[in-house]
Amino acid sequence: ALGLWLGGIFWRVLGRLVPEQIAGTAMGLNSSVVMFTAGVAIVSGILFGLVPALKATRLSLHEALKEGGRTGESRSGMKLRDGLVVCQFSLAFALLVGAGLMIQTLWNLRQLDLGFRADHMLTSILPLPRPKYDTDVKIRNFYRDVLQQLQTKPGIVSAGFTSDAPFTTEGDTESYRVQGEPPPQPGMWNDALYREVTPGYLAAVNARLIEGRYLQESDTESSEQVVVVNEFLAKRHWPGQSALGKHLSVGDPRVNPWRTVVGVVGDLRERGLLLAMKPAVYLSTGQVKRPGAEYLVVRTQQDPNQAASSVRSAVWAVDSEQPVARTQTMDDIIEANVADRTRPMVLLGMFAGLALVLACIGVYGVLAYAVSQRTREIGVRMALGARAADVTRMILARGLRLGVLGLAAGLALAIGLGRLLQTLLFGVKPVAPAVYVATAAALLLVSLLACAIPAMRAARVDPMVALRDE
Repeated sequence: ALGLWLGGIFWRVLGRLVPEQIAGTAMGLNSSVVMFTAGVAIVSGILFGLVPALKATRLSLHEALKEGGRTGESRSGMKLRDGLVVCQFSLAFALLVGAGLMIQTLWNLRQLDLGFRADHMLTSILPLPRPKYDTDVKIRNFYRDVLQQLQTKPGIVSAGFTSDAPFTTEGDTESYRVQGEPPPQPGMWNDALYREVTPGYLAAVNARLIEGRYLQESDTESSEQVVVVNEFLAKRHWPGQSALGKHLSVGDPRVNPWRTVVGVVGDLRERGLLLAMKPAVYLSTGQVKRPGAEYLVVRTQQDPNQAASSVRSAVWAVDSEQPVARTQTMDDIIEANVADRTRPMVLLGMFAGLALVLACIGVYGVLAYAVSQRTREIGVRMALGARAADVTRMILARGLRLGVLGLAAGLALAIGLGRLLQTLLFGVKPVAPAVYVATAAALLLVSLLACAIPAMRAARVDPMVALRDE
């Protein structure tokens, strides 16, 4: 009953880890869950109660009388209890190592340079219906009018349209040719992330301008055809040189014009945190046919969620029938990008914490029972001159021995779990010495704390009282 009550509380946390694609299904505490959980609890109680019950029925009277004359633990019982504690410690060690590897992975991902500022950024998708926006002029006028409306809204710093916002796609690429370079071999081509953007978009995401300029309103069909490239592309084709004034063609050079590089921006992690960097080209919506910049990116002064209503009103002031879909902050998009790392980390952390608690309870229980069973022995030792410190060391040594054996047994489990998580790791190896050493040290410290109460109790045994008890 207590477990079901706690389960309802924990579900508030665990429910957030459910992937979006199955979040709509009925999940939670219901009659099936209650019956299953109750069945597992009852069967477990029967099985784990049956083993000592059967053992008691097979007890030899002669052996029982001999054991009754002793005040210490039975050797078989001691081995069984110690073995259970070692298993608990080994499982706790493996789970804590797994959680540590995932924490290190998330830390490494968080330290990556995005190339843009994700804070105070709101994104929305505005899919323009083609029958209504059937010309380039209509599409460009829509972009212009919405951006002008946004300039009048309080709290809006800047805004821009793009064909793909960062972290929203892993592809959307286009081939390109660099003027002066030999054509690629058959079946080979240069491939770059292709982005159609309105002037102001790169500034809105705070893309770092390395040289040249951003795209401008003056970049139209009648002006010189230009392009902004990322640093990765510039270093690949013009290492040690300025990319400004160089020419490249995006797509088929027989159809598309040569474009002049007018700016180089820092590398934006367009495809997320986990994929390698690629060349990227940014073209002005004023210089492409049928521009498809459906993502609206807005930078705000306040909490970006509070600007959602301003974005919708700005769009509907231009076109009251235009849908505004998937409005979300860039921080939320990034969180979704690493969700497949966050979920295992949280689950492993919770299970590791539970295993650690059980291991501590096991150590405490075994040692507390040992002290109670060896009260007369401890009293005799102290009557013969043993000091309290000696008794304390004896109890602590047993607890530490169990912890060390558990760590040794859990090492293979931890290595196996690390290799199982290898596809989820980033910037850390499955066998990371720092994680293993830190986890082992933490477990040994916890085992010492679990030993402390039984050890202090043993040190306070009065020899005269212990001998009279027998």
